[in-house]
Amino acid sequence: MSASLFAVEFSRVEEIPIPEGDLNKGGTGAMIAGEDTDGDGKLEIFLVNDNWNDTADELVPRIYKLEEDGAGGWDVVWSAVAPVAAQNTWPPLALDDLDGDGKMELIWMPVNNFAEEANPYRVLIYEQQSPTSDIFGVDDGEGGYAPNAAWTIVDEDNINLRPFSMEIADIKGDGVKRIIFADRTGNSSGYHFGVITVSDVPDAGDGSETWEIEATAHDFTYGGDNKWDVAVIGNSFYTFDEVVISKTTWNGSDWEYAELDPLPGGITFNAAQVVDIDGDGKEEIIVGEYTYGDGTRHIWLLE
Repeated sequence: MSASLFAVEFSRVEEIPIPEGDLNKGGTGAMIAGEDTDGDGKLEIFLVNDNWNDTADELVPRIYKLEEDGAGGWDVVWSAVAPVAAQNTWPPLALDDLDGDGKMELIWMPVNNFAEEANPYRVLIYEQQSPTSDIFGVDDGEGGYAPNAAWTIVDEDNINLRPFSMEIADIKGDGVKRIIFADRTGNSSGYHFGVITVSDVPDAGDGSETWEIEATAHDFTYGGDNKWDVAVIGNSFYTFDEVVISKTTWNGSDWEYAELDPLPGGITFNAAQVVDIDGDGKEEIIVGEYTYGDGTRHIWLLE
């Protein structure tokens, strides 16, 4: 397959201030744009803040829903503060309906910071209160919102597990959507990647859900490095580092693991996209290299 690249100039048409800019000086950690979860015809933006400089305000993990106001601007129609004492950098965020009840869920993975907690929550799920609601999560009785479900992933203290890239997929083909992540501190945690299942997302946030993690590097003979991206095609997920591309596949009864050659120029940094670019009915992965290896940068099509 041949391809060509050409430069396109993009013009900035609008600037949207980050909510509570006096607090969120570390900028945006992750963003989802162009949604209409409540069906009112107004576009929405979901975003979480980021900790970049370890200042007191940046360490507090916050999440926001912005919606078009009908006059060319944006209103913050919902926000929450995570039940996590302090966050680190680059938290992933996804939007999906994990339990298939018609209410969307925000899946947020604040990055562990052990300054105040030895085993903080690493997965938070805020579920829409109804299919037409702006509000996600459970009323906490104090004007805020708590997650419907939360998990630390590990039981031990001070495990430096930092999910960096996340996809939601029915990777086993059994009708269950799972959280599939890449761990950027796998050399410390030993996880490198994983597949998370949650049995239900309880409306009351009462802790009645059951969590499970499988298909981590602990389960295989692993020869890679810290992981910086994940992509899913069919029953396989691919995680990227500068040593190998890990391919983990559900074969119908168990997980199989293989290590492929890495990208010639290094890693893909939370940028992999899965598309059928040539319209042949088969999905491909498009990735751009980051700053490892040869200084020449490429965009790769992986089939």
